[in-house]
Amino acid sequence: MLLASVETSFAQAFSNELASGRLVVTTRDCLRLCTRDPVVRFEPSGDALSNPSLDDLLRFARAALAEQIPAPSRSYDEQEKLS
Repeated sequence: MLLASVETSFAQAFSNELASGRLVVTTRDCLRLCTRDPVVRFEPSGDALSNPSLDDLLRFARAALAEQIPAPSRSYDEQEKLS
């Protein structure tokens, strides 16, 4: 099953991203596509892949994460210094 493979592989390859919430794996019943094949959709881009290989998904996820610029986090002390 694609979902089980994705969850296992992503847990190994992207453990930090999953833990921080930068990467989330969810399921939906319908993506409004005319196919019976498994479909994977990436957000926020909306790119959808029909019956992708696990290698394709890993490459696509790495590329999508590389494009994201994480918001800088500031501690409470740092925010106080700016006030």
